[in-house]
Amino acid sequence: MMLDEATIVLPLAGVIEFDKERARLDRELGKVGKERDKLERKLDNEQFLARAPAHVVEEQRGRLDEARRAQARLEAALERIAAS
Repeated sequence: MMLDEATIVLPLAGVIEFDKERARLDRELGKVGKERDKLERKLDNEQFLARAPAHVVEEQRGRLDEARRAQARLEAALERIAAS
C-alpha cells in the first residue's frame, strides 16, 4: 500500500526549543497563508478564469490545494507544540 504522506510523532521535549520552533512554524504559516490568499484571489477573478489557458487554471488550483494542505499541517504542528 502506498501513502501520499505520513506523519511520525516523536517525543522531542528537551531536544527541540519549542519557542523557536513555534516561531518558525508561525513564520511559515504566514507565508503559506499569503500564498493561499493570492491564489484564492486569482481563482476568484473571472477575467483570469476566462483568459487563462485551462492548464494554467488547473495548475493554480493544484497550487491552492497544496497551500491549503500545507496550512493544515502547520496548524496541526502548532497545536501539537501547544499541547506539549
